[in-house]
Amino acid sequence: MVERVIHWIDSSILIISKNLAECVTTCASELGILADAKDQRIALSTIPCQVTSDEVLFRQALQNLVDNAIKFSREDSLVRVLVQHQDGHLHIKVSDEGRGIPSEAREHVFEPFFRVDREAPGAGLGLAISKRLAEAQNGTLQLDATGEIGVCFLLTLKSP
Repeated sequence: MVERVIHWIDSSILIISKNLAECVTTCASELGILADAKDQRIALSTIPCQVTSDEVLFRQALQNLVDNAIKFSREDSLVRVLVQHQDGHLHIKVSDEGRGIPSEAREHVFEPFFRVDREAPGAGLGLAISKRLAEAQNGTLQLDATGEIGVCFLLTLKSP
């Protein structure tokens, strides 16, 4: 079934030029209620920039990342979303103040159904889907940093 979803993603992309800062702000606003329930804050740092991508696919990938950051962070913590432009690419970093990812699990985080914490809600598909959504838009998603406290994921897209 996952392969059918991935094939559907590949065959249904509608590429548009969109203000990335607006998409990021909307996404953070939509997920703000989840953060509020845990007394968390979402800090945005965006720049005015355009991205040529499928807006729905981009927003879904970003929502999965921000949702995970909220879900796996402690109460009264900060989730950061940073947008930077560098070397013809847009870099969207989503970081949290959660438990981090153990070193033995890092190479598996993008595998479908893989879950670091079996007690947490979810099926283990969010990161696998987000990575495929990024790749479908000629972008990348990678685990940028993790430690004992916090994780940072980096979503990279080409800028027009």
